[in-house]
Amino acid sequence: YNVGSKGTDSHKMVCRNGEALCRSSFGAVWSFMRGCATTTDWIAERRKKMLKRLCVWKHRQSLFYQQRKVCVPMGLLLDAARAWEKMCLISYQFTYGMNKKLHHIVLSFQEEQFAHLSGIHYISDIDLSLPYKKSNFLTMVLHGNIPEESITRSCHWADITNRLEAIIRLERILDSDFSLYLFRANRLPFHSNIDASFLIKDEITGDTVFLFVSGELEASFCRSIFMKTNRDYSANQKRLAQLRKIKVISGETFVIFDRIK
Repeated sequence: YNVGSKGTDSHKMVCRNGEALCRSSFGAVWSFMRGCATTTDWIAERRKKMLKRLCVWKHRQSLFYQQRKVCVPMGLLLDAARAWEKMCLISYQFTYGMNKKLHHIVLSFQEEQFAHLSGIHYISDIDLSLPYKKSNFLTMVLHGNIPEESITRSCHWADITNRLEAIIRLERILDSDFSLYLFRANRLPFHSNIDASFLIKDEITGDTVFLFVSGELEASFCRSIFMKTNRDYSANQKRLAQLRKIKVISGETFVIFDRIK
């Protein structure tokens, strides 16, 4: 239709204003949508970073607790401790003949004996920095509170190894046909400070092991144990004839042999 110049200009202006308004509104909506999309992407990215940091934190926390947790030493010391823990449930009754009489030895094992028998007292060149006692040494080893890598650095580790290997073999030795001696240290061809009443010498199961027993006949205990080196502690000792051997495990009795008529 025909309009005046003013109308035309006014119409143009209105159209232009409407177009500007439409463009302005669309731009605002577009910017808002872009902002929402940008915000959504930012949140997603932020979540990824947080999850990544959480995984890293959990990994570091796991390493931290692994470092703080004492590593259980899966070595010779732990094997010997487990063997001795089993021996604490076992006792032996040996019957031997001497001077036409029967004599009995009742050998039992206590937890507090493990510290001395293992040779831990030899370690004087390394500070373990552990408040252990003879009464709880076995428990500390079993719980992994005494890492073997600290003890192996001692210059006396070879002596300790000798004893630990003997402890691991102990049950098999006592079940075998070992030799039993009446022990007197002053009869040895060399000097020894071992104060024991009896000597058990095993050569059947392989390497020679010496087990020294002391105490009353009805309540004997292990005084010392080690593998044979260059000394024979059975030299000049009186060998006893074993007539009966009984093994008691948790109250259940097993007769290994009985030669008494």
